[in-house]
Amino acid sequence: MAASCSLSHSTYRQFGHAFETTYDANYSRKKPQSTHRFKREPHWFPGHQPELDPPHYKCTAKSTYMTNYSEPQPTHYSCCVYDPSVSQS
Repeated sequence: MAASCSLSHSTYRQFGHAFETTYDANYSRKKPQSTHRFKREPHWFPGHQPELDPPHYKCTAKSTYMTNYSEPQPTHYSCCVYDPSVSQS
């Protein structure tokens, strides 16, 4: 009986790595260096990687949203706003 216990213990020692969990194996390892080689930049659309664009393609154009955007024009409603300095006749 004692021989079988020592045999199983030596078997565990021999094949102990096979019984380790992924968590146990990675818990004591040092954290790897960052895998990002490039500084992150804002994305124009999902999947776009501007950090990989050559310099002559960067800053080419604004997005469609920014191209179509214009400052709000308050003069649109100016005739409907009450102004006490204007005399009403």
